[in-house]
Amino acid sequence: EDLRARGVRRLIYKPVPYIYHRMPAQEDLYALFAIGGGASIVGRSISSAIDLGSPLPMSEARRSGIRKALRAGVEIVRSTDYASFWKILSENLLTRHGAVPVHSLEEITALARMWPDRITLHAAMLQGRMLGAAVVYVTDRVVHTQYISASPLGKSLGAIDLLIHTLVSDTYSRAPYFDFGGSTEQMGHMLNGGLIFQKEGFGARAVCYDTYSLSLL
Repeated sequence: EDLRARGVRRLIYKPVPYIYHRMPAQEDLYALFAIGGGASIVGRSISSAIDLGSPLPMSEARRSGIRKALRAGVEIVRSTDYASFWKILSENLLTRHGAVPVHSLEEITALARMWPDRITLHAAMLQGRMLGAAVVYVTDRVVHTQYISASPLGKSLGAIDLLIHTLVSDTYSRAPYFDFGGSTEQMGHMLNGGLIFQKEGFGARAVCYDTYSLSLL
């Protein structure tokens, strides 16, 4: 009623995916159903997550990439060199999608300084050269990869395969879930098949990120 009094005609609501819950907490979904005529789902993005308590086996393609990276001497380290990674990430996004990262280099470095235990950069290195990296957001329940990208050499050497394997099986193995994030565009209507195929190769499976619309008229 307060929203109506303020002249709001429509409520757009994005519930927190269940893997981020500390305890069962889907009262909001019932309320969206029960209030008025009920809310409708207007968007459904698909994310891919690994249940680290009972992970599925990785595909042979991902295991092959891991072996290739190990043979080449690739090492996985925690890094603060966001500038080098942003160069790799920006070039890949511009070339493949004509896009730029959601965060600028200045923004992501400022956020990492503010929350050093919650936002971290993990890099695949070869002889002092960054081949690729992942920016990871750490919550109480979920480790979420906000950005993942590799240079052409890194891709050819399986650097990301080794990086993700290390994060999942070692660095964050005690976390309940490892979430790769979405593989869709246009509110879920366009699926990036190649991207979700890669994530599922690590043993990840689907978690829906929904968007509800509720008319207040």
